[in-house]
Amino acid sequence: MSIITSIGTAVPPFKYDQGTLCEFMGAVSNLDAVAQRKLEVLYAKSAIDTRYAALPDFANAALQDSVSLTSGLTPIDRRSAYFGGA
Repeated sequence: MSIITSIGTAVPPFKYDQGTLCEFMGAVSNLDAVAQRKLEVLYAKSAIDTRYAALPDFANAALQDSVSLTSGLTPIDRRSAYFGGA
């Protein structure tokens, strides 16, 4: 029989405010003015102030420049090399 002995929580180390992520998503999505405004409203109405991530994707300008939602995300081998993976 299994017994739960404890419960814990964890928060990834990289913290971003919702506005920063909205700007990032708008920049990499190549949205027209109407779609950009809809994105801003969506982020503002989400009732989320802060998001957390395990990787510092949004804090690194070099990696941000390589991300485009219209052409796909950064290839996994490049991400692994950047973050010190195999």
